Amino acid sequence: MTRMHPTPHRLIPPALLPILGFVAALVAAPAARSTEWSITPAVSLQELYNDNILLTPVPGPAVTGTILSPSVDVSAQQEAWNLSGTAQWQSTRYGGHSDLNTNNQYLNLQSNYQTLRSTWALTGTYAKESVLTGTSYVADVGLVHTQVERITRTLSPTWTWIVTPNVNLQLSYQYDGAGYLKAATAGLFNYSQNAVNVQLSDQVTPRNQIIGSVGYSYFKVPVLQFAQEYDKSNTSTAMIGLNHQFSNTLTGSLSVGAQGTRSAERQCNPFILAYFGQCYAETAFSKNSGTIYNATLTKQFERNTVNLAFGRSISPSGAGTQVLIDSSTLGDNWQISPRLLGLASVNAYRIRAVGTSVTELNRDYYGASTELRWEWTRNLKVSAQYQYIWVKYDSGGPGSNNMIPAKSSSVYLTLKYSWPYLTLSR
Repeated sequence: MTRMHPTPHRLIPPALLPILGFVAALVAAPAARSTEWSITPAVSLQELYNDNILLTPVPGPAVTGTILSPSVDVSAQQEAWNLSGTAQWQSTRYGGHSDLNTNNQYLNLQSNYQTLRSTWALTGTYAKESVLTGTSYVADVGLVHTQVERITRTLSPTWTWIVTPNVNLQLSYQYDGAGYLKAATAGLFNYSQNAVNVQLSDQVTPRNQIIGSVGYSYFKVPVLQFAQEYDKSNTSTAMIGLNHQFSNTLTGSLSVGAQGTRSAERQCNPFILAYFGQCYAETAFSKNSGTIYNATLTKQFERNTVNLAFGRSISPSGAGTQVLIDSSTLGDNWQISPRLLGLASVNAYRIRAVGTSVTELNRDYYGASTELRWEWTRNLKVSAQYQYIWVKYDSGGPGSNNMIPAKSSSVYLTLKYSWPYLTLSR
């Protein structure tokens, strides 16, 4: 069956979300004798080279580009609460490929308030950026091979209560929303997801902590023009895990559980669409269940820290459905000298669509990255990074081995200057 794309619609001004959250948290904070404020402006200049920036099976254009990124960090704190926020503007210009130029905007908020037995926390983000990512993985990587702007918003309040000295109860809510400019022509869908989670942890011994959690999420995508029609997915999860300290330098965690998803997909009847040119929507129901897990291992050496992580989780995606992601990551941070830091990582992601039979959404993603960061002066830092990405796309044909590969290599040279932070007490 054929799914129709909704026409792009005007979103509620997403930039207001973190700003209003920041102001509300500031106004709600109790008065105290003194508030410490700090402001840290910074600017970075980055030169890049990418031999396949569109990440297409047939190698796309090799490009060089310049990224200018001014930013400012603002924070305030008192004895019982603190607030911090970051605003960043990022201008990217590619030589000979002006159609790829972007102007990205980012806002981030973090705040918390503590009482004798409770901690209230609030985080929020807003980003207007390109789907084509340069140095990080997101669930939308590989969905399109053109420059598409995406607006994402997140909001997450959390309450943690100390039940006893060893037992904590945490209630959390997570909102995720995304809108794509020119979504219909790019084959992407706006979406929203609301999730709640309840977690109970018990420090049974100095080295062992048991954690149990249950969660529920509601994911929806508008799919029909001029009608309040949505694809919907309801996912329930339950997990139990253990955090263990093997030694002073080795820690690990393991959580396992189950997830169940019920999806309702609105689709156009292909025969009515072909013969009459109109969409007659039908609802197709499906169920999906399976295991989810998360495992980490961290080893601290004299000069470096090694992190290993495995996981399986359900995430929202611009493909118009939730996706099941299997992830594996190995990272190493090495303090080569007091001013020189080395970083290396390898990661793999296996992405599979949930609640739909469309296999073209399935992808395998592999990446490797190395980076050197040199603190030239206290305020000036220089870094050099190399990244390799290899993605395999499902061609959608019959059989289970119809994966088409694509790869890219990129190099980044970055110069960042941070002004001395300004402080103010009142």
